[in-house]
Amino acid sequence: MTKQEVITMLTKILESMGINEWVVDVRSKAKRSKNANAYSWVLQEKIANELKKSKDDVHVQMLTDYGQTATDQDGNNIIISVESRINPKSFYKYIAVAGIGHVGDKEFTHYRALKGSSDFDQNEMSIFLDGVIQEATVLGIETITPKEKEAMVELWGVKKGE
Repeated sequence: MTKQEVITMLTKILESMGINEWVVDVRSKAKRSKNANAYSWVLQEKIANELKKSKDDVHVQMLTDYGQTATDQDGNNIIISVESRINPKSFYKYIAVAGIGHVGDKEFTHYRALKGSSDFDQNEMSIFLDGVIQEATVLGIETITPKEKEAMVELWGVKKGE
């Protein structure tokens, strides 16, 4: 559905309710390039092979180091606290340890919920991909050139410094 179709639909609904004057603030986040996400996975697989680790373990480490904390509908960071004897990966896919605390004689581990890379906007994907490229470069894995990376960023519409 286009923005214009949404506005037309809202207009009809509001007019049917007797509301003839209203203001709409339409915002959208640009999504990341699928090519960028695919490229990040290619590099993460190469990193995993080099380190003799699983691709999923490398992905979680990259999300921890270069990703974003997941937020709720109000923009608050999602922090999960569970008794340390419980493995939270059984109910949340991407998490990173944020700290440990105690309540009485029970130990709790606090985790940051991490956004999956498929949910990144353009700027978040750019930061993430920079980190993955940096890690691959340290391991001697061939990556795209800075000029090619800049061209990808330009395609995403993300300007330097944003």
